[in-house]
Order: sequence, then C-alpha cells, then structure tokens
Amino acid sequence: MENLYTSQLLELLVETSAVTWAVGADGYIVDIPEWAALTGQSVEDIKGEGWMNAIHGEDLERVRSAWMTAIAHGSHYNTDYRLRCADGVYRWFNARGMPIVNVEGTIQKWIGVVLPIAGLNRFRQPAAASSGTTAPYVDITPGALRAARAMLGWSASKLADMADVSISTIRRIEEADERNSTRSTTARKLIASLAQQPLTLIASAEGVIEGVSRRTKMGQG
Repeated sequence: MENLYTSQLLELLVETSAVTWAVGADGYIVDIPEWAALTGQSVEDIKGEGWMNAIHGEDLERVRSAWMTAIAHGSHYNTDYRLRCADGVYRWFNARGMPIVNVEGTIQKWIGVVLPIAGLNRFRQPAAASSGTTAPYVDITPGALRAARAMLGWSASKLADMADVSISTIRRIEEADERNSTRSTTARKLIASLAQQPLTLIASAEGVIEGVSRRTKMGQG
C-alpha cells in the first residue's frame, strides 16, 4: 500500500511539473528536451552550464552555487528562481533533484523536476542583512549554509569559530535533510556570523534563509 501511495505521489509530481530531467553523475547537461521547450533554448544553448543563461540575472549566482554544492556533496538540490520562458516572460519555478547511487554509494546520475510556483515570488531580501540585524531570519537550510561557506571560502572549523558553535554542529546541520530545522539558538549564531559578511541572505516569506548570493561593492544583492 505504501509503495502504491509513493508511486501515485511521483506520478502527480511528474504530471504537475514543467520539466523532468536526468543528467550524468558529473551534473553536466547534454540535452533536456523539456527544458528546451520551456525556455526556447536550443540543444547547443543548454549544454554544460548553458541552461543557466535562461535564469534571471539576480538569481543566477545563487542557483549556480546551489547546483555546484549539490554536485560536490552528493546532496539534494532544491532552489527557486525566475526563468525566462519561451515567450520572453520571466516566471518563478522551483527546481529540485537528487542523486541516484549504486550499492557502493557511487552516484550514477541525477534526476529531478522543475515545478511552476503560483503567485508572487517567495523570496525577500531584507535591507537589515547588510547591517547585521537578524530579526527577519529565523532559520537557515543546510544547502544555504553550505553555499554560504563555499562563497566565503570558509572551512567548517572557520564557521564554527565565527559562530561560536562546535564543528560537529556545523557538520550535522550541513548533512541534515532540508526539511529539518536548526535549533533556534544555533540558527541565530550562524545567521549573525553570516550577516556580517559580504553576502546577501535570501529568505522565504517565513524567514528561512534558503539561498545566498555575493554582495556587490555597492552593497547590493
């Protein structure tokens, strides 16, 4: 019964998606026909990182960081972005994917879906981020934490020192399922340390940091 329910959920997910995709273990894009139909890009346009050219410029670095982090760590990929569709209009989508591994734990390929997001975009970028005020933020996802550390070039030890938490805590959070919440006291420490850095913290309407981008010299995201 459980397998049947899971199968039905997967079928519904595929039916409601704009794109289903599968790529090699290295994450290199060769051809995703459904993406080409959605964006109007050609097969040659999509190859490698070319598919990212259809993503809105303000979301591009965050998306690239999230995808590269997933590839590097073999972790789940889940991010939102504005995508230029074939009609030239930017619309919001959620992209998610996961690695498929063999019995030895080696990644064989990646599979995923791109889902349309109804209504307004779910991200906000509070101006308080540049001043170190963390009131708008209540939590940070493992993917966003990994991306922030990668952008800053920090080791787990460096982040632990800056946030005054243990290295084991950093590793536990970064390896957790995306749905797990960080303890509020730990989250506040991590967010406070990151808010002081040249990063723009990108949060959901609920105040959960789900992405980061590098702040420009003028202090803009």
